[in-house]
Amino acid sequence: MTHCKRLNPVSDADDLGQSAFLEWILNMQPTHRVVHLALVALLAATTAAVPTLSAKDWPQWRGAERLGLWAETGILEEFP
Repeated sequence: MTHCKRLNPVSDADDLGQSAFLEWILNMQPTHRVVHLALVALLAATTAAVPTLSAKDWPQWRGAERLGLWAETGILEEFP
């Protein structure tokens, strides 16, 4: 019967001079690692998408010149 050498992620990361965050990731269970990395990827994608979600036709609070007026017609005759 042969025995495989069990790797110690913390000491292996220390040997490579990697960060404490990477050591923490390497010590996680594989399923936790996948979930954690998926959440980090989701956060990165969401952060990258935020600048593209701005409205070009309403660039500042209360519209152009901050008057709260719009140029469209037929939306409302008066506010309820």
